Amino acid sequence: MRAPRSVIKFITALTYSTLLGYLVVGLFFYVFRLVLPPGVALGVGAILAIRVTTLFASMASAASLSWRSIWLGGASGIVAMLAWWPSSVDAAGDPPRILLAPLVIASAVVIISAGALASPPTAHVYHSARFARMLHSVQGFILFGAALPASLFWPWTRPYVVGVTLSALLLWQVWDGACPVTLTENAARQREGRPAMPPDSGFIPDVLANLGVHVPGQSVTLALYVVGFSLCGWIGLTYLL
Repeated sequence: MRAPRSVIKFITALTYSTLLGYLVVGLFFYVFRLVLPPGVALGVGAILAIRVTTLFASMASAASLSWRSIWLGGASGIVAMLAWWPSSVDAAGDPPRILLAPLVIASAVVIISAGALASPPTAHVYHSARFARMLHSVQGFILFGAALPASLFWPWTRPYVVGVTLSALLLWQVWDGACPVTLTENAARQREGRPAMPPDSGFIPDVLANLGVHVPGQSVTLALYVVGFSLCGWIGLTYLL
């Protein structure tokens, strides 16, 4: 049973981090291609995407920030990106799908090496709960502030939004109902002597509680499942009708 579970975790973490990164490069290119030269917009987006992919590959697969793996995956992704860089960039076209390949490589390198190249936690800010909280906020912005609204208007985003949504929901199941980013932040909180968030509720209820609004974690989880499956269902219908 353990081997199939590890395979599912690998595939799910690979899918989630890769598609999250591709949405970053694609949305950055789509938004800034009329302001910047198209090649520059795509290049900046690609660098941001590799960083996002490697960070979340580490957390999704190991519930920690393994910086040695993150840097190794980032370097591998950059090399692959240069090798597969499109010969021409169409400012009016959709983001090049060939960029998925370097992101897959970067993510796979991180996931495979995260256990062997684990980085011992230090007092550096990159190992702090504050940094993990910031990554939680970045994840929320990419998904709820950018990707999900974009899927209502830009058809090219929809397959990737479905993929990243379903893989995120499956990641919770693989981690026994907990978000791996929450587990990463909790580990940092414990090192700092701070109370951990309940793994089955996590980030959103904690943020709301800090604002004086107390919402049960299970209610937030149920709402996210409803939103995720409803969105995927709607996107599926748009392809069928």
